[in-house]
Amino acid sequence: MPCVFAPQSSLAEVAPASTAAIVAWDVEQSAARVHALLSDPAARASQVRELAGRARPLTWASAAEALVEVYRETLLAPVRDAATLSRDAVDRERRMATLHEATVQMLERRYEKLVAEVGPARSLIGPRGALPDDLQRALLALNARPALSRPVFRTSARAFAAARAVNRARRRLRRAG
Repeated sequence: MPCVFAPQSSLAEVAPASTAAIVAWDVEQSAARVHALLSDPAARASQVRELAGRARPLTWASAAEALVEVYRETLLAPVRDAATLSRDAVDRERRMATLHEATVQMLERRYEKLVAEVGPARSLIGPRGALPDDLQRALLALNARPALSRPVFRTSARAFAAARAVNRARRRLRRAG
């Protein structure tokens, strides 16, 4: 079974970049690679063989051994080093939580502004939103990055407008014919 993944995914840690079917920011190349995996038995077999070879050493036993080794290193580390690492981790977590809270507040302000502009229609995002929670979180995260969200939303809006135009034309043809 072939695997479709991006080179920025967790699989990139173990899989060679050449086996990634998704090409960042390139829909055409990504589609061509996925099509090749689905339609070309040789390409599919090659990817599966390469990924299987890379996955062979990834066993539960090797994961357990690695975890035991981490515990062993932790036990042997001087207390001072462990305390520093722990303090650094807590500080990093505190900074991340603060940044997360600031991002959430910024997104909530944007959402309130949007609701004020759009009016009392049923919202897609929020406690009673029409979209599932995981999709709401993804859209909010995307919206927090204007350089990324503008082209994505612009393309989505154009695709929606094109689909509506096609549906209108189809309805006209049905009425006429």
